[in-house]
Amino acid sequence: GVTPLEILKMATINAAFALGRAGELGHLATGARADLIAFPFSGRIRNVCETIVHYEGDILASMIDGIWAIAPDAANLSTRSRHPVISR
Repeated sequence: GVTPLEILKMATINAAFALGRAGELGHLATGARADLIAFPFSGRIRNVCETIVHYEGDILASMIDGIWAIAPDAANLSTRSRHPVISR
């Protein structure tokens, strides 16, 4: 089977490469176009990829093309989760 980490790479880094846009899409870096979400996570860090792939709850923040669609609330992020997970 395909692991959660492999699924995330297919949807981010590998997709950007396939579109000829590596370095611009598929990762978080200065100058890259940013789409991301933040949601609560209180599990083990080693389970982050699996959590991202299978998460079904409410999100805490969302950025689309570098603009906040749902702006983060710093107080909410720190009280709802020890480790907010951010992903493309």
